[in-house]
Amino acid sequence: MTSRDRVLTTLRCAEPDRVPYCEFWIDPPIARRLMGWRGDEGESGFSAVQAKAVARRLHLDNILFVVRPPVFAQTGLGKDGRRFYGDGQIKSKSDLALLQLPDPTDPALLAAARAFADAKGNYAACFVTRAGLFPTISSMGFETFAIALHEDRALVEAIFDRYCDWAVALAERVADLGFDFFVTTDDMAFKTGPFFSPAVFRELVVPRYRRIAHKLRLPWVVHSDGNIEPFLDDLLGLGVAGIHPVEKGAMDIRAVKLRVAGRL
Repeated sequence: MTSRDRVLTTLRCAEPDRVPYCEFWIDPPIARRLMGWRGDEGESGFSAVQAKAVARRLHLDNILFVVRPPVFAQTGLGKDGRRFYGDGQIKSKSDLALLQLPDPTDPALLAAARAFADAKGNYAACFVTRAGLFPTISSMGFETFAIALHEDRALVEAIFDRYCDWAVALAERVADLGFDFFVTTDDMAFKTGPFFSPAVFRELVVPRYRRIAHKLRLPWVVHSDGNIEPFLDDLLGLGVAGIHPVEKGAMDIRAVKLRVAGRL
């Protein structure tokens, strides 16, 4: 099997020749050190040539094109050069004016995505974005978000809807660009359990994820660190094709596989 065949076979819940190895983000500073690149190559993701070079080096079965919306939060750099988010900037309805997102239908963006997918060769090309939950939490700050779930749900929904609208616009177009599967990276859990209850997930997240699912014509893989077991049945109900990762120390991979075998 080619790498692309291997990944697509797995996402159909059929048996490939071996387990495929995929990554959905490699920090550019780490990639530069790994590959011996100089300067700012890959600062906003990788060109197809760079992505395939990294894939060969790591024996990956996929290459990734990353388009994520901005997060409105303080940022900093760790000692290893990786960026992290601090406190969010959207604390109240009056701050919503800050939430300006780039045009997801920008012809230049779509042309760059199509060129990347056209150059995939035998790799599975995945389109990586966010469904909106992570940037909502990060743009508010975790404490503000948690309090607002109970005291100002309308603010949470207003922010989430803007990000979700953005993701829906991309989901509607990504199959026509030549990608093989769609990945959203939105952390929603600690190692010990989710950030919020299954009831909140069903009220807040599921309706917005369903809007994305209705527009997608590609297999959808949902990324979240931590223990998302309480949400698995809901994700299955949305038609999600895969989850990433089954985090060691958070979920038991054997138990998860027994629970979802043949469905994810």
